[in-house]
Amino acid sequence: AAWILVALAGGLGLRLAPLPGLHPLARLSLQASLGLGLLGLGVLLVGATAGAPRWLFFAVIPVMVALLRRSIPAWLRQFGALGELWRESGRFGQAIGILLSVGLFAALCVALAPPLKYDALAYHLTLPEAYLRLGRVKYLPWIANSGHPQTAEMLYTWAIALGGRQAATVLSWSVAPLTALGLLGYLRQRIGSSPAWAGVGSLLAGYTLLLSPAWAYSDWLGLFFGFGCLVALDLWRQDGLRAHLWLAGAFAGLAFTTKYTAGALALAALAALGWHAWKRRA
Repeated sequence: AAWILVALAGGLGLRLAPLPGLHPLARLSLQASLGLGLLGLGVLLVGATAGAPRWLFFAVIPVMVALLRRSIPAWLRQFGALGELWRESGRFGQAIGILLSVGLFAALCVALAPPLKYDALAYHLTLPEAYLRLGRVKYLPWIANSGHPQTAEMLYTWAIALGGRQAATVLSWSVAPLTALGLLGYLRQRIGSSPAWAGVGSLLAGYTLLLSPAWAYSDWLGLFFGFGCLVALDLWRQDGLRAHLWLAGAFAGLAFTTKYTAGALALAALAALGWHAWKRRA
């Protein structure tokens, strides 16, 4: 169920942002990120207005599959670039890749188990379950975190409707390998394969960053959107296309919808934008 949502998000993102100048792995990562953000906003808009009964989450899927019948396979084919990158990597990169695969598999095993983390049980998963019982998204005064940004919880609502709590935790886990693949492709394009593996290994070297994707928290989703913002901003710096600047702004906004502290990303991106605009006298 979780990977159905990821495929829908990837197809939607590819339709809206082809990003031909990026490495395929970075491209598929940003497209999935944009698509997940839009799916979350869709759940919020429909759930807070017309209502979102459980059956609606099932009914929307075949409609989206029909609309994205060409985009979804095209998005999935971009994963083939990982095989090419693997073949050109030396023993150093392949060793890091094997270690990361083992670590992410261990995190997936945690995601498949019943969730135990406090924040997930307190609100990250409790809010979506409450929305499904009510058939709509609304403020819940009996949950203190009900007023927080909730893009992650919107996505978990859809996942839980399809496959229960484990679908939400697997969806949360899926964000980590998508981010890692995107970073790997982006760094490969900029500085080479060995430094790319070192960069991804550095990101996932810590215990918390490696296992927290399985906890159904919102932090990794914010990181996912943040990566998209920085890459889009760098694309704008290189080619000056306004569409890339709009995309960076969209990712900064989506990051803020995961948690308030992610608003620091928008401030940093705005400072970078101001600096480059001043340098170009634009």
